[in-house]
Amino acid sequence: MTFWDTEAAADPLSDLLSQDNPEILEVLCQESILLQLIVKNELLINYLTKHESIEGLFDWSLSLKYQNHPKYDTISRTATEVMVSDSPLVSVFSQSDVLLQKISVFLSSEDEWDPFCAGHFCRVLLHLTKSTKGEYIKKLPNVFMSMIKNVTLLSVSELITALIKDFYSQIVDLDPIGILFQYLDKNDDVSRAISIILRDIYLSSREQTQIIDEYGKKEVIIKMIHTAKGTNSDLCSIELLRLMMEMMLNNPDPFFCLRDMFNPTEFRPFAAKGYAAHIFAIEPAHAISILCLEEPSHWNIDSRLLHQLKSVPASSFGDAINEANALEKLSKLEKLSPYQIALIGMINDSMAHFEGVDVSLMQTDIFLNALKKVKSFGVPYGGDLPIGFKPNKINAE
Repeated sequence: MTFWDTEAAADPLSDLLSQDNPEILEVLCQESILLQLIVKNELLINYLTKHESIEGLFDWSLSLKYQNHPKYDTISRTATEVMVSDSPLVSVFSQSDVLLQKISVFLSSEDEWDPFCAGHFCRVLLHLTKSTKGEYIKKLPNVFMSMIKNVTLLSVSELITALIKDFYSQIVDLDPIGILFQYLDKNDDVSRAISIILRDIYLSSREQTQIIDEYGKKEVIIKMIHTAKGTNSDLCSIELLRLMMEMMLNNPDPFFCLRDMFNPTEFRPFAAKGYAAHIFAIEPAHAISILCLEEPSHWNIDSRLLHQLKSVPASSFGDAINEANALEKLSKLEKLSPYQIALIGMINDSMAHFEGVDVSLMQTDIFLNALKKVKSFGVPYGGDLPIGFKPNKINAE
């Protein structure tokens, strides 16, 4: 039935439903089925609430049972649209033992989920959960453990994120965040997917103290650190360090206790090293120790460390120089990097305020030569460009 048909015109779907026990395939093939759901066609609603119809909808939407049918993709999508429609069916589906059993079997499968079916499953489960204000998901106690096995599928990762962000208070007993951290270091692919989920959830849930408290547990932070160091996935390592940076800004105390684990040299991707440097430099002596290494790190990391040291009071800076044994370490280096020279400049500017720090080494040749170079730097430390950077001049003549 089309828009241009008259009211008197017969509707093929209604005619079909008037027959005895029409096949679900025939019903799903009718072009007007979704429109008739919108107008709450009573014959259609009654037909789709039957156990046999619910089983048929599931088999077409969430399984590969009919994958060899020439119109499988189209009919499968139609079945899914029926299951997620805002119609009287939603209350029937949410209370259907048949559908619950089918979904439970789907979740218990040890086989990898087909991406097409998984996408439909995620839409249906989210719709049932939303329509019951989070109650439906409680009927599936192992749902997160099952989904985590297929977390590398985009639809599954998005579903996990949505369920935790929108219904955490209702599903806290299912321990979804605990399960994510449990599987964080399973393998590189899973680690990458979970790291993205964890950061997305944290950034969207700053006001949910239950979630923030889960993230702040010491054993959780330690697992994130070990995973960020051990994974072969650069994205996973970077995402976890970005997450921990956000967490540190919110509550630095747990990170201060674990700061020794954030030595930038122990992380592989450059971007991860940079974020680790920020956390590692909670204590100035740590930042100075990195800057005094014989093999300097990337200029951008050293620049960040120097930038952080700029805000340290002179007296505390002197204590950090002493604790890191910076002057002796720098004096033994054969060649100073620009950032080590910049550090010497900072020491020179502040040493009048130092207490109990032996600065006699500052009068040796290596330090005096370094101080001559400090003034020649074209770009200050802590900048967005390397120290000494000189842009190429273009001859416009």
